[in-house]
Amino acid sequence: MSSLLLVEDDVGLLKIFTFFLEKKGFQVTSHTSPDNALKELKQEQLTFDIILSDIMMGHMSGFEFCKAVKSLNKYKSIPFMFISALLDMESKIKGFNLGIDDYIEKPAELESLELKINNLISRHKRELELTERVVEA
Repeated sequence: MSSLLLVEDDVGLLKIFTFFLEKKGFQVTSHTSPDNALKELKQEQLTFDIILSDIMMGHMSGFEFCKAVKSLNKYKSIPFMFISALLDMESKIKGFNLGIDDYIEKPAELESLELKINNLISRHKRELELTERVVEA
């Protein structure tokens, strides 16, 4: 079972995404606040296969959250995806420059979201396996 961290300040969307992803077999940890999610990442010994985040949130933006997550050694290589209503190219470029792996626009088609998540997790696992083989050789 793959685990993911979902950060979305819209409670309704958070419930929809969480319900759908849990139904598809994911273990979902969700937060409405990037501040709280970051505190949990720093304090807990959690591991996630992927992190999904909105961009436009209250006190801390998704951009700031992504930068903070990528600064933590334990999480810097974990796939990170934005789910956002920001449709402009500048926001997408800013996200990719911060190190996100994918960007899906709201309203998100849930099946497309699932496919992108699975692809990112599979790619990350293959990269980890290749790295382990190189280290062993």
